[in-house]
Amino acid sequence: MAKELKQCSLEPAYIIEMFVTAANPVGEIANGSTFIHYEFSVGSMSTVDSYTGTHVEGQIVNAGDWMWIDPSKEHASVKVKGIVRTLNNASLYFSWTGHAFIDEDKSEPDQQGPGLPFGELTTLNRFEAGDPSLKELSSACFVGIGRYILRNGQIGVELGIARVVPLSEM
Repeated sequence: MAKELKQCSLEPAYIIEMFVTAANPVGEIANGSTFIHYEFSVGSMSTVDSYTGTHVEGQIVNAGDWMWIDPSKEHASVKVKGIVRTLNNASLYFSWTGHAFIDEDKSEPDQQGPGLPFGELTTLNRFEAGDPSLKELSSACFVGIGRYILRNGQIGVELGIARVVPLSEM
């Protein structure tokens, strides 16, 4: 018996751009993956102009990226956690888990260009907030696509985040 699968849609919501302030390579671990921890304390979170949900503008206070590059050097798993301080001085916790595709031909972002194409990094995103003005973010589902960038000599990540629009809202 065939079942129908309904599709939801995505609403572009936020952009996070942050830059590495320290890299802590751990090296090869037991499963053969290469483990690296990156620290971020420079960056921002902004709202896409057309987004109908809660607007957020703020600065990255601190974040970390735990990255495992598989032995084939073609894929990496990422786990990111961080804090944004909004312009209203509220704290917003963000996290994502994701998968990055590594292509040796495109492994170095172009210093002059915008960076690697979007989609090299795919994520499942989560937000937590205590401030009532940001509470809506804690109960929504978000996904992202991103890329690694190089700006003014700094390596970073740029992530476009979209809210998953439930069928009940369509």
